[in-house]
Amino acid sequence: MFPKIEQALEGQEKGARVEVFLTQYEGFGPSDPNHIFTDELTNVPPQFHQVGAEVEMQNDRG
Repeated sequence: MFPKIEQALEGQEKGARVEVFLTQYEGFGPSDPNHIFTDELTNVPPQFHQVGAEVEMQNDRG
């Protein structure tokens, strides 16, 4: 778990509601252009053509 979230939860009662905002650096760190892959939407099955949809795909490079 991210340190900032752990700190916010420390001492809280079960069921407490806590709001935490993380920057990209506090979360997953800066983005790495080498880990970004783009493709044409036509190569994605239609059921994944909506905002928020997640799909895992693989090509000859992994």
